[in-house]
Amino acid sequence: MTMCELNGDDTSMDVIEIAISQLNALWRNVGRMNTLYPQCDGLLEDLQSLIRCIESMKRKQPMLDAFWEGTECVGLKTLLQNKQGQLERILCHRCDPHGMVDVSTFGRTGSNARHKSEDVAQNFESFVHDCEDGMCTYDGGVVKVDDVLRFITGCSSVPPGGFDARFSIGFTEERKYPTVSTCTFEVVLPLHLKNYNTFKDIMIESIVSGPGFGQI
Repeated sequence: MTMCELNGDDTSMDVIEIAISQLNALWRNVGRMNTLYPQCDGLLEDLQSLIRCIESMKRKQPMLDAFWEGTECVGLKTLLQNKQGQLERILCHRCDPHGMVDVSTFGRTGSNARHKSEDVAQNFESFVHDCEDGMCTYDGGVVKVDDVLRFITGCSSVPPGGFDARFSIGFTEERKYPTVSTCTFEVVLPLHLKNYNTFKDIMIESIVSGPGFGQI
């Protein structure tokens, strides 16, 4: 069925169901598992738009067929359709902040600030390791590496293409809690957090409380 075949009598449920069936088949062919149903609210508001969508996808059908024929030579099509969850974990790989960090302001070599910043930076690395090992617990659960990444970047996993830049760590003597900028991927850590247990408690509190800050 093409756009030119659509007329005033083509709003029957039979025609609509055929159109939706075609669209569902095309979506499955490109790896989309979403299924449309004629009874869905708002779905039938614009039947012509639905048909245009089908026609647009049909024009690309030969290219899609050739693509899938090639991928199925190595079983990729079946893998993509049947193992979506596993592939997501591969393509959107789990975060590993260690290799993404630039320490930007250690302080002058030999200065007190330098020694403090090195200690605090080491605390941050130890904290990430503890998060990986499930050791950063609180009353409501456990802080994971994903939570640390979300706290700093706003993303719970590294995108397939990676980030535009590594995130940086700075230090301050003027604040009691860490601050972050998800725009610049910068986390600023207080220099007074030399004791690891104190650092760990403050980081957990900041990460857990951060999403609700300003909402009460």
